[in-house]
Amino acid sequence: MAGLAVGSVLLFAVACGGSNPASSGPGGQTPIPTPPAGSAPTTCNQGAATGGATVSMEDPHEFKPADVTIKAGESVTWTNDSSKPYTVTFEPGNGPDCGYLPIGQSISIEFDNPGTYRYFDKILPQYMNGTVTVTQ
Repeated sequence: MAGLAVGSVLLFAVACGGSNPASSGPGGQTPIPTPPAGSAPTTCNQGAATGGATVSMEDPHEFKPADVTIKAGESVTWTNDSSKPYTVTFEPGNGPDCGYLPIGQSISIEFDNPGTYRYFDKILPQYMNGTVTVTQ
């Protein structure tokens, strides 16, 4: 019976707008402003890029480092170094949804416009989320 009560409370919390890391900062902080409309990247490129920053997807459930800073025109490369597939997903209008990245594979995204771009894993967004900060 206690398990049913806990499950009901969790379901109620989710249904009533529990924390969504894609729309709030870590720990429920104020959301990070998104770049101006039309300035976000739209393409996920297979493989690693030269220059910019690299992010590793690692067990147990983390982007490492989660937050990176690059200059406009540089790329970020995500490599899945874990034991399961994860996603690199941006909020709508804040970047592309690159889908599942198989184990051992890499993708890269070039960021041409300054701003802060929030990304997360669709499977475990409460644990796997981060930001790309692009400067001039």
